[in-house]
Amino acid sequence: MVLWYDMRDGGAQIYARRYSADENAFRQEAPVSAARYESRNPVVASAGRRLLVFWEERNVIMGKQTDVYVEPPVVFSETNPEGLWSRLPFAVMQWRPPKDESGIIGYASIVNDIPDFNPTVVNLGPNATIDKITSTIPDGISYYHIRAIDGAQNFSRTIHYRLQLNVNPLPAPVVVSATTPQGKPTEVRSTEFTWGIEGVERVKGFVYSLSKDSIRMPDLFTTDLNARFDDLEEGTYFFSVAAVDKTNQFSRVATYDFIIGSPDRVIDPDYYRRLAEEERRFLKQERFAFKPVTPDRTDVPVRPDVPAGARGPSVSIRFPFDPRDVVDRGSFRALIIPAGIGPESIMGYSVYVDERERPVPRRITHKGPVIDVKGLGRGDYYIGIRCKYAVSVDGRVRHYWTGPQVTRITVRPAPDRSPLLYYARGVMERFPSRIARITMMFFGLGLVITTIGFGLRISFYFQLMRFRMGLFYRLRIRKMSG
Repeated sequence: MVLWYDMRDGGAQIYARRYSADENAFRQEAPVSAARYESRNPVVASAGRRLLVFWEERNVIMGKQTDVYVEPPVVFSETNPEGLWSRLPFAVMQWRPPKDESGIIGYASIVNDIPDFNPTVVNLGPNATIDKITSTIPDGISYYHIRAIDGAQNFSRTIHYRLQLNVNPLPAPVVVSATTPQGKPTEVRSTEFTWGIEGVERVKGFVYSLSKDSIRMPDLFTTDLNARFDDLEEGTYFFSVAAVDKTNQFSRVATYDFIIGSPDRVIDPDYYRRLAEEERRFLKQERFAFKPVTPDRTDVPVRPDVPAGARGPSVSIRFPFDPRDVVDRGSFRALIIPAGIGPESIMGYSVYVDERERPVPRRITHKGPVIDVKGLGRGDYYIGIRCKYAVSVDGRVRHYWTGPQVTRITVRPAPDRSPLLYYARGVMERFPSRIARITMMFFGLGLVITTIGFGLRISFYFQLMRFRMGLFYRLRIRKMSG
């Protein structure tokens, strides 16, 4: 702060200009002393965050202090203690108000998923010390932001209180296997499964099981995202997996059925009927069969599947097939596997599926660990991906992109056994490219039908008119003759 006195208004008066570090400039000058009295010899001193200004006025020492700071409130919550997960569908936030010489005139608060958001709208009164939030908190991690405003219109530092809610159960995991096709016989005696789930920040771990001939409730706890089984005998197997959130609440169970045996093996026609009955029986027991899972440590993070030899943060796609082979279906679900990136640091992904290879843009187009691909026709396709993540460097959050990864797949859908279905599929595939020709054909067909239908009616009425006119003239001639 710079102080001086001058006599621009006919008398000595103290003025000041304060330097703003945020704006990197001096603000407008402001009068400090009253204009009706002579004021000289200003002196400034600092006391903590405040500035004290003294000057001579009418043979006495006058003084003022600046009010440029207000302490933030002390925030706590009995329903949502910081660092713990809650199943309550609401949050009750409480705080102790700060002390300020100019008084507190209100608070600005908001709930969202941005960790460092600063609210600017005053929506709570000066006497408020509690805020009950019932409808704006989603499952997962969100933040309650609050700051105080004093009588000098100073905003305090924002308190970002982290809320962790697990009100609704997690969705069922998505399971893929590049070694074992679902529902089809294979001679490979070893199989490996990989799974993913939305809302991984809520996950404590997973329970899984592998059973033969009947579905069994998952009971083996793990924090991994994959499982491998070797030396399997011939038969029908069921792999089941469910997620466990950090309040010991279980998700729905995902079941993956596969057959170990010769590819020429004829599947029993009743296999799918028995499979449907087994799944219905399993689902009835599911809600009652789980027991609370309490591993030795409840803070064990879910371990990502890090490829061997990976350097630095990267991302890849785990397909439910070997992408080097020809794919016999145009719809599938694949998993996004980040390496060297914590789930809380992932901002989103840039994903594209196209018939030609192109650079992966630095724009978030997808969120979540599952890619749902539908309706691919016959041909070659390129699937590209890269990940945007956040890193804290020297107290500041910086955002980076991983390198791109592009995978080429060849789709050759299996031919339909019915000639009618094969012809219908061919017509539907050719329809978009021949839309103009088909539109003209239907327009011409409609015109022909309209002409034929209305032409017969017009001809009928024309003949009727001729008949009536002829009858009229004949009657008139007879009348004149008589």
